[in-house]
Amino acid sequence: MSSVEQVPVEPYNIPLSQAEVIQEGSDVTLVAWGTQVHVIREVASMAQEKLGVSCEIIDLRTIIPWDVDTICKGIQDG
Repeated sequence: MSSVEQVPVEPYNIPLSQAEVIQEGSDVTLVAWGTQVHVIREVASMAQEKLGVSCEIIDLRTIIPWDVDTICKGIQDG
């Protein structure tokens, strides 16, 4: 599976150890990093279409260190 996304032309920084909530959801929180983020997006889409399940998606960005606060907030809110 390949993916194509917008890539900024200007220089930019990605804060390490700070996860990004890339999709809001209310039923379940899905956490992934790297190429698995694209797989999780597909899973979330299928869950919404077939089961009516609203999925929050969190991209960890890094595993060590990983953003415990964002993950815990997602689990509590979801």
